[in-house]
Amino acid sequence: MSATPSSDGNGSSVSVAMGPGNQFIMAMPYPGTPGAPFFDGRNVTEFLDRFSDLCTGYKLSDAEKMRRLPRYCDMRIGQSIEFIQEWHERNWEKFRKLLCEEFESADQAQICQSRELLEIFKDRTRSEDADPRCFCRHYAWISKELSRRSQLDDYTRILWFVQGLPRLIRKELLLHTGLDLYLDDLAKIDFDALLEKALQIAKRSGRL
Repeated sequence: MSATPSSDGNGSSVSVAMGPGNQFIMAMPYPGTPGAPFFDGRNVTEFLDRFSDLCTGYKLSDAEKMRRLPRYCDMRIGQSIEFIQEWHERNWEKFRKLLCEEFESADQAQICQSRELLEIFKDRTRSEDADPRCFCRHYAWISKELSRRSQLDDYTRILWFVQGLPRLIRKELLLHTGLDLYLDDLAKIDFDALLEKALQIAKRSGRL
């Protein structure tokens, strides 16, 4: 059985599954119908993620995905989107970044993933018997998103990660890696490798 994308003539994408002697058609949720993503200016990250996942499920290209997106927005927002150069260029990543910046103040995901809140998070006092995985995973997730949005440079990402670790794990990590926070070029350090090393140290010391 194979599946091919098609159109219903009204702009709603369909996925056609072909089998011996039969055909099954499943329509992509039409704008305004139950289950269809809708953007009214709030929580732009959640909207873009849901809309992108939906389009991926129906095998739409980035160009086709962007062509349809304004229809899933409040009318005024949809009309303004059609004046954006990145929308006409059908460049999804550039368009997504611009839209997230435009509606950042009303986006809970971006508010929770701000540089300021990440700094507060890494400065919290952590007891030596606390499970370091909570800090490591949360920090890795937020810092990755901030890096993607060019709001956190590689140097600061490494520095804050090490500073936020429980004291004994931080001490062992610096000892085992030979890392010097003041002399080394932290921007060249592989964050994922350093994260894995910190978790290994925590495991060996019985903190996991």
